[in-house]
Amino acid sequence: MKKSIVKEIRKVSSGLPVIMRHSSEIHPVLGSELILQGVTEAEGKPVVSDSLYTCCMPVMIAINHENKLKKEYKENGTNGMKAYILAVMNHAKLNNIVNETP
Repeated sequence: MKKSIVKEIRKVSSGLPVIMRHSSEIHPVLGSELILQGVTEAEGKPVVSDSLYTCCMPVMIAINHENKLKKEYKENGTNGMKAYILAVMNHAKLNNIVNETP
């Protein structure tokens, strides 16, 4: 991909509103925290208060518009980029998302 196109994509993506998506991450959790939450067994064994366990937790992550625009450009050219930008702007409008620049 040409540097000029990458530069333009970076410029355009910085002007798009931040859109968040649901995801999940694995975090270490102490057994004592699990016990406080009422969990008594993990993987079929009793929870030990000073042991570490892994727990899948929901998180919100901002969509990386730059990566999405690059992918659209590679797959569909400028028409794909235009369609992506239009979809993001429509989503933002429907959900009252305001573009907040840092």
